[in-house]
Amino acid sequence: MSVITVVLLVITLLFVTLLIVKKIAPEIVKICAICVAVSLTWVSLLALSIFGYIDDMLIIGILMGQSSLGIYYLLEKKSPKDLLVFRLPVLLTLTLLVFTVVSASWYLDAWLLVLVIWLGVGLLYVYRNSEWAKGKVKSMIECCSDW
Repeated sequence: MSVITVVLLVITLLFVTLLIVKKIAPEIVKICAICVAVSLTWVSLLALSIFGYIDDMLIIGILMGQSSLGIYYLLEKKSPKDLLVFRLPVLLTLTLLVFTVVSASWYLDAWLLVLVIWLGVGLLYVYRNSEWAKGKVKSMIECCSDW
C-alpha cells in the first residue's frame, strides 16, 4: 500500500472516530474532527520522519499546509473585522513556518521579509483612520468579500 493511501485511510479513520467521540460527549469534546484528524496525522508522520521511519516530507508538508490554512480560517472567523487587515502577514507567517519545519532550514531573509510585511501592515492598521491609509486598509479587509 502506498504512503498516500495509508495517510488517506488514517485521516478517514481518525475523522470517523472523532465524530463518534463528539457524538458521545458533545459537551466535553468541542473540536473540528477534520482539523484534528489531519493534525494528528502530520504530527505522527513528522515524528516518524524524525526517527527515520519515513522520508516522505511532501505529504507532511501538504498536511501541515492544510492545518495552517485551517488556522488561518479559524483566526479569520474569530477576529474582529478591523483585524482582517492582517490576513496577508498571518498567511505568510504560517506558510513560512510550515516551510521552515518541512525543509528543516532557516532562511533569515524570508523571516525578515515577513517581519517587514508585519510592520508595514501594522503601520497601516495604526493609521487606518487617516486619509492616506483608509482606502488601502478597506481594500485589504474586503479583499475576499465579493468574489
